[in-house]
Amino acid sequence: MKENEDKQFAEAVALAEQMTKESRREKEITAALSVADALKKGENVLREDDKSAFGKDADAFFSEQEIFVDKKAIRAEKTRKYHLKRILICIGALFAVAVICIVAVFAILKLRGRTKLRRVSENHNPALEGQDISYEEDVVYHNGKRYIYNENMITILVMGIDDKGDSDANILVAINTKDKQIACININRDSVSAVKVYNPAGEYITTSDMQIALSYAYGTSEEEGCKLMRETVSNMMYQLPIHGYLSVNMTAIPEMNDVVGGVTLESLETLDEEIIKGREIELNGELALKYVTARDSHSGEIGTNTARIERQSQYVYEWYQQLIKQIDNKPSRILDIYRELKEHIVTNLDFDEITYLADVVSECDMREEEIYTVPGIYERSNYYDEYIVDEAGLVNLILEIFYTELN
Repeated sequence: MKENEDKQFAEAVALAEQMTKESRREKEITAALSVADALKKGENVLREDDKSAFGKDADAFFSEQEIFVDKKAIRAEKTRKYHLKRILICIGALFAVAVICIVAVFAILKLRGRTKLRRVSENHNPALEGQDISYEEDVVYHNGKRYIYNENMITILVMGIDDKGDSDANILVAINTKDKQIACININRDSVSAVKVYNPAGEYITTSDMQIALSYAYGTSEEEGCKLMRETVSNMMYQLPIHGYLSVNMTAIPEMNDVVGGVTLESLETLDEEIIKGREIELNGELALKYVTARDSHSGEIGTNTARIERQSQYVYEWYQQLIKQIDNKPSRILDIYRELKEHIVTNLDFDEITYLADVVSECDMREEEIYTVPGIYERSNYYDEYIVDEAGLVNLILEIFYTELN
């Protein structure tokens, strides 16, 4: 295909050079016509002054000169139009080839990305547990109903990393690639679950029940922290397949906010003189950072992170709506935004997978009621807040989002 494109391009260049030569020839012909026109005018003068100079052959002489020049001009014009037509055809062909190549490459990238992501969940269905959970091959029985895992689900764990190196915000994005629907699950940073503990050298020591936010901190690098966090969340959710991860430092929120044109919402609580409960506010830059991250961790009140999660859920929904406005007429805008924010992002997704997800997300819808929070209650132990997950409620949530009920 590349050799064919080069050949067509070379031909187009040659035709363009030929057209330039024809343009010069056309100028010469135009000059000749001007001379012929002058001769015709001079003919009348000469005939009046001295008709014997040309006699009967005068009309024939001027007629022959005019016909000769006109024929050259006509041939040149036809040649010019012919070459111009060929050039336009070649340019059109090159453009068509380029478009076909782009479409083909995009299709290949999407297919490869889809294939890679699907491999994560091959033979890896969640292992749900509970008093009213039983299995018959791949069918799950729960409360008298039958369910089967939806293989069309793609899950991406999105993490917001705070300045202490903890995974402060954790949202599991669940994409139904068939129904083109997105659900988001907020996972409280204070959720108590089995966390693998490592020493500073990165050597495994033990597994202990603690806040899942600490799992990220045990990584010896940002990538390792993300991997540990993905493993912890997957285990907490009964080995739910998590196809990819993406983390961003909270300090990048102003840039993330502004890249979609800012977010406007009705404040859920009062944080300062600018952010007042019930008042519509346009979040730009640092104001967005404050709305998403503010928390009175020194308060005597238990569970202050709950209010922050509600604000984060609201913000994510409104941010997504702004994103959709931008990609309605230009789906590739997702890739543009990714490139603009790439320096702030750590992810295991390669370009093939991002291209596939960008295409899917551009067609997806996300309803406000499909932003969930892992159910549980707060307790305080040794000064620190601990969020105790409601296991039965979590099973119901997983069945609702990731399973299809059978008749």
